[in-house]
Amino acid sequence: WVCSGYEPKGEYGSKTELIRRNYYWYTKHKYERVKNKVLPMALDNRTPEDALCEILINTVSCDDIRTALANYSGYTPHEDPKSLL
Repeated sequence: WVCSGYEPKGEYGSKTELIRRNYYWYTKHKYERVKNKVLPMALDNRTPEDALCEILINTVSCDDIRTALANYSGYTPHEDPKSLL
């Protein structure tokens, strides 16, 4: 990942869009890993919000991530990761 303060532009969109894409990627791929009985990633034991914090920590702050997730229509606050099982 890139250093803190990075502002994606062009084809990658805004920071908020990058957060949304990563949230989608994480939850979709977690569902696929569980469905296919693939060895879980270490991040799968964390809440989706905390996993994203770890994934994107060098791009934006955890507060920015949580704010973007709270404003994202597909986000369920305090979603239990096991609900994807």
